Amino acid sequence: MRNVLLCFLFCFCILSQSYAAPCYGPKMPQQKQFFGGLQTYYVFNRTLENDYGKMHSLQDFFLVSYGVFDWLSLDLKGGLGNIRQ
Repeated sequence: MRNVLLCFLFCFCILSQSYAAPCYGPKMPQQKQFFGGLQTYYVFNRTLENDYGKMHSLQDFFLVSYGVFDWLSLDLKGGLGNIRQ
């Protein structure tokens, strides 16, 4: 565990500039702002390959992003789902 922490700290210190993309699309919140959203995935009676039958899926998610700084945001995602085969 200590070696992993030292490696992470070393990599963090030698990088002078890095780029990242927000996890949930092109919108990144400004400092001390947050936004939320909903995601839903539905798959209705999809036929699977190699005679594995059919699949039905329903998944709902709640998303929250908070801008800690202009260049750093915390993205959280939680949800429920049901998958039947």
